[in-house]
Amino acid sequence: MPVNEPDDTRSASGVTESGPADKRDGFSPYSPPDEASEKESKRSLRRPTRRTWTIIFSIALVVTFVLVGSYVRVPYVALGPGPTYDTLGENEGRDVVTIDGARSYDDDGQLRMTTVSLNDEVTLFGALGLWISGRYSVAPREEYFQPGQTDEQVRQENVEQFQQSQSQAEVAALRALGHPVRVVADQIVDDTPAAELLEPGDELNEVNGRSVSEQSEVMAALENTRPGQDVEITYTRGDAEPRTVTATLTQHPQGQNHGFLGVQPADRATCRSRSTSRSSTSAARRRA
Repeated sequence: MPVNEPDDTRSASGVTESGPADKRDGFSPYSPPDEASEKESKRSLRRPTRRTWTIIFSIALVVTFVLVGSYVRVPYVALGPGPTYDTLGENEGRDVVTIDGARSYDDDGQLRMTTVSLNDEVTLFGALGLWISGRYSVAPREEYFQPGQTDEQVRQENVEQFQQSQSQAEVAALRALGHPVRVVADQIVDDTPAAELLEPGDELNEVNGRSVSEQSEVMAALENTRPGQDVEITYTRGDAEPRTVTATLTQHPQGQNHGFLGVQPADRATCRSRSTSRSSTSAARRRA
């Protein structure tokens, strides 16, 4: 009777050799791994996924926003309470206010002058923090600084405004005490009738035939005039005698109907006081 021999046969060395069945099935227990597939699998593991890119983009966006909000200045200023000064006391070892030409009295009380601080270097986060605090207000920078204005020009303007405010306070106090007040040419506009006749500091005695004892009376004296009209001005310069000159008015630069002299009058006290403190007050100005 014939005997079926197994598909696998052993060699003389004892190693099993593949028979016809293995070859038919295409199976080889010792086939090497596919190197191309292995490399592709490693590349897939190293390639960032969509989720990874989303996380990276979100982190970069947050970091950029934090840097911009913390360091980039915005066109706003922050206004808040500034230091106060006791006008009846001393500041840095000097009397805040000294009075010459009139009797003064010592006082043990306090009369404090308040100031407003202005912060021009405001970032986005800084502006939000100051606004949320409730102690500061935030306003557009252009309301306080003109375009192209330098720091020196701003400082000079603040000094002039403070001096004008100080003078107005002196005038109000001395008028209440019955002291006389002078009207002076505070500023002269270039290329105007006043520029040819007057100098800053000249005391104005009469304008257009009317005596003046306060700056508003200078405006009133020119109210009914016309461009091209001649008006007489009596003024005193220093210790000299009063002098009368004639000025021919010109067209008002703001289009008003009355004539334009080109002088900005201001009330000045005959009894002077000096202040060593600083302030950022502002005052309106009008020119005749």
